[in-house]
Amino acid sequence: QGHKYITVSTISQVLEQISRVLIIIVGSYVAIKVLDLPVKAGVGIAVFGATVGGLIAYIYLLIKMRKNIKHFEQEDDKTEENTITTKSIVKKILSYAIPFVFVSLITSFYSFVDLSTVIKVMVNNLKYTVNDAELVLSIFSTWGNKLNMIVLSVSTGLVTSLIPNISSSFAKNDFVDARNKINKSLQMLLYLIVPMTVGICLLATPIWTIFYGYNVLSSNIFKFYIFIALFSSLLTVLTTILQLLNEYKKLFLYVLYGLITKIVLNVPLMYAFNAININAGHGPTLATILGFLVTIVLILILLYKKIGVDYTQTLKRLFTIVYVCFIMSLIIILLKQVIQIDVESRSMALLSVVIFSSVGAFIYIFITIKNGLLTDIFGQTYINRILKKFKFKKGSIQ
Repeated sequence: QGHKYITVSTISQVLEQISRVLIIIVGSYVAIKVLDLPVKAGVGIAVFGATVGGLIAYIYLLIKMRKNIKHFEQEDDKTEENTITTKSIVKKILSYAIPFVFVSLITSFYSFVDLSTVIKVMVNNLKYTVNDAELVLSIFSTWGNKLNMIVLSVSTGLVTSLIPNISSSFAKNDFVDARNKINKSLQMLLYLIVPMTVGICLLATPIWTIFYGYNVLSSNIFKFYIFIALFSSLLTVLTTILQLLNEYKKLFLYVLYGLITKIVLNVPLMYAFNAININAGHGPTLATILGFLVTIVLILILLYKKIGVDYTQTLKRLFTIVYVCFIMSLIIILLKQVIQIDVESRSMALLSVVIFSSVGAFIYIFITIKNGLLTDIFGQTYINRILKKFKFKKGSIQ
């Protein structure tokens, strides 16, 4: 990444994910169902999948580096350098690592708040059954998080390319370029994750059925829970940008303020939803979103004050994205009334997801091409490169 080989780095991560998941699914199935080994053997193989995935990614990167070794070889620097002691190196590493660790640690406390309050409040105070409360908590801690990774993977890929590009602008004190890159990154992220989140929300029941089986309560909770992925993606990108500015202290405080918001609102929102006859399980989800939102807004304000980032254009394009998603949602809702599919079985749920997601994606892309949003955000040059790969004629999209 330091040499700006972003694509290679991204592909290695994709290979790691694919190989890891294959080992988990195939390996554990063969161990338990075919070889009749105990469950702990299947779990062991599944955990070992992470090692295999990392090894495959490492081998891929090693091959790519050896093929392009001349790009990594540099002439010896003839200028004299100050002697760097081990102590100074360790100090420098800790100064970079500790803020990352603390931010991740504070963010993980969001789950701890749910773990400490959800079952206790829902069962003891609001009189939900233990099974329902445990199911809601499992969605927050495990099953919903896994599906949220579909959206979060987009922000992970964007951050991978974001770090070397924006850091180079900061290193050159080119804040005009940095401001443009920050706005462009936010616009690209919003263009991709807003329709993905809305689409998954609309198809929450069949998607849940495909992965975990049909369950009304689970899909209803997940329908709202998926929006955490949207705000978490924004938070991931913005915290990375703030770390590039070395604003570790303020970042730590902003993330802490978000966590405090979560702690304060978690239980009251559960009571509030229950009072209006909506499942109290939606309370922690909204508390998490509001906590993330506090941190996001504070970071955006700091970027505006420190380097003068103007969000006017980004807000206008966000409005257009939301408007197009609204049209897409209406059409999908109407289409679901016309084409009624029983999604209680996995095969029919898969059919439902394929049909409606294809229609939704087509509508979203078609409208954003027609109103020029796609070209405005990604640029005609990039779009032409994509069209060329799919063997379309090179030229402007009309």
